[in-house]
Amino acid sequence: MLLTPRLAYQREFFGEGLCNFGPACALFRREEFVSIGGFPELGSHSDTLFWLRIFRRVNVLLVYGDLYWYRIHAAQEMTSVRAAYDGAAVEWKWLDALNSTDCPLLPDECERARRNAVGRILRSIVRDLRRGHPQLAWFRIRHARLSWREWLRYAGRPHVALDAGTPRTSDGNPVINAVLRIPRP
Repeated sequence: MLLTPRLAYQREFFGEGLCNFGPACALFRREEFVSIGGFPELGSHSDTLFWLRIFRRVNVLLVYGDLYWYRIHAAQEMTSVRAAYDGAAVEWKWLDALNSTDCPLLPDECERARRNAVGRILRSIVRDLRRGHPQLAWFRIRHARLSWREWLRYAGRPHVALDAGTPRTSDGNPVINAVLRIPRP
């Protein structure tokens, strides 16, 4: 499925997200990769930073899930305490991407996306507290770079739709590739 920058941002901020996948799930032109400075090497959450930059600028072709493999194992870096702190330190980049002058979303979509981004951060804070990690929760709050007014303005539960960012026909129905359609009896 080919996603424009706007569709990619809609999928990231209004749907299940895209930035949580590794670079094997999408294709784009090499020139674009080079033009944004390549892949940042900033730890286990470099994927998120990379996707937020590339999605703003270029069309991206999503690869079908059965064409790539994402290995999950017990010693995975993403499960470490350091990775949790690294992730908390870059969560504000979601809001930074929405405040960028080249953000592909419309102004009312940006407002909704901010609510969802802050809602995700709040959900992580609650999860940290439930798991007995108050220091990590406090770290998230400090590194979100939000004023107390912004916390109050955007606090709430994220509203997501599974088909967010899916191309649509002129009558509003999602475009589904024939390979993915479930045959009707």
